[in-house]
Amino acid sequence: MKKRINTFSALLLAFLFVVTQVTGCGKTPSGKPAGEMAGAAAGASEEVPAGVPVLPGLDYVSSMDTYYAEAFRIHTYRLKEGDGELCRLIDVPGSGQYLLLPEGSRGIPDLPETVTVFSGPPECLYVAATSSMALFEAAGALDQVKLTGTREDGWYIDAPREALKNGSMVYAGKYSAPDYELLASSGCGLAVESMMILHTPEVKEKLEELGIPVFIDTSSTESHPLGRTEWVRLYGVLTGHEEEAEAFFEKQKAEFARTAEYRDTGKTAAFFSISSVGNVIVRASDDYIPRMIGLAGGSYVFEELLSENGNSASVRLTMEEFYNTAKDADFLIYNATIDDPVRSLDDLCRRSALLSEFRAVKNGTVWQVQKNLYQSPDIAAEMITDIHRMLTGEDTEHMVFLSPVR
Repeated sequence: MKKRINTFSALLLAFLFVVTQVTGCGKTPSGKPAGEMAGAAAGASEEVPAGVPVLPGLDYVSSMDTYYAEAFRIHTYRLKEGDGELCRLIDVPGSGQYLLLPEGSRGIPDLPETVTVFSGPPECLYVAATSSMALFEAAGALDQVKLTGTREDGWYIDAPREALKNGSMVYAGKYSAPDYELLASSGCGLAVESMMILHTPEVKEKLEELGIPVFIDTSSTESHPLGRTEWVRLYGVLTGHEEEAEAFFEKQKAEFARTAEYRDTGKTAAFFSISSVGNVIVRASDDYIPRMIGLAGGSYVFEELLSENGNSASVRLTMEEFYNTAKDADFLIYNATIDDPVRSLDDLCRRSALLSEFRAVKNGTVWQVQKNLYQSPDIAAEMITDIHRMLTGEDTEHMVFLSPVR
């Protein structure tokens, strides 16, 4: 009898050993940075979903659900020590992780160096990313933007232009050549940069040497038009104006919902500009501008054109290449945001005589985008409505971003 029990025990131990080897039970992941540990933790606990950073001194609580944005995530944690207060982690791949602790917090030891920590919202911001400024205004946080990387004559929206005029905001040098002395003496707590800063890494390094954290706005990578607008929620959390930001975004969602009524018009459109050397700059088909054309009831003529540069949605073509695809487009939309506006159809054709052969030029269905478009991600839904009005010819006197070229 004893021998049978020993035999059975041996078989049971052998079976458990095989199961352990097959399933990997008992193995602990090693060599993973803090931001990658959540996926492993999710296998052992339902409390931390995959992809959520596991950070020392913090217990995960929840994550913000985003509607259209894909380029950021915001997670809520509870401090393990003290009063167990809540804090927020803004996670932006390609930029970094930014932990917002309650004001007056003593900090958390042993956090990874990749995590930038704030005790309370930063009160003095240098915003060099022009497309971000409207979102700070929409969140009710413009008074925290004390410094900008754009002069008064470079703004096509009112708020920063007025702030520079009355002195509540100061020009502190462009993104590639900031006034380091001014930034340091002003007590700048955060520099908000566009992805252009990646072309001047030495500037980012210098700012960080001065103790000024750098936040890179990667909203230009969002493929959905409302994805860029949704960044107002991020800036609301960052500045302590979450309630105002959420209220603003709800209004923009409602505005965007109206576009669901737009039906396919069967019309085609091309969106372009012409460089100083005669090349044509168009948008890749997976960019948010072609998406806007589609949502408005039109079709983008370059439906399968992708950019070779992952950091840019712009594609450079020869005029002949542009002509081959866009010559029969029902509408041409000239992108005057990065070029001088065209004054007339004759002025447009002077930039390239070949344009006179385009159907839209012959039919007088050429429009151009005003310079305020890229500085106005807060009202992106208005651009969709403008394009719909262009395609249908309805209510065209109330355009926000588009104007006809005659």
